[in-house]
Amino acid sequence: LKQNYPNPFNPPTIIPFSLPKKAIVSIGIYDVTGSLVSELVRRQTYESGQFELVWNGADHIGRPVSSGIYLYRLHAQGLEGDESFVQARKLLVVR
Repeated sequence: LKQNYPNPFNPPTIIPFSLPKKAIVSIGIYDVTGSLVSELVRRQTYESGQFELVWNGADHIGRPVSSGIYLYRLHAQGLEGDESFVQARKLLVVR
């Protein structure tokens, strides 16, 4: 999971990530209390490679989020089920 850019940002922002092998991926945006704000990817299968997601700065029902610090978290599960990878990074929304 790489750092989003631009950061800080006034939506949208790009979230780049890479996978060394095929995996089931989930990526969510969380506020500082740990509450899920938006689910960008939910248990989708990705091949190995480089990827970019765009977040428009909206919550799960399409409302713009407030300015502040948020976390984005990637969870990748190997298809054999024996390997799991989780990583999170901070991003800053400025309106």
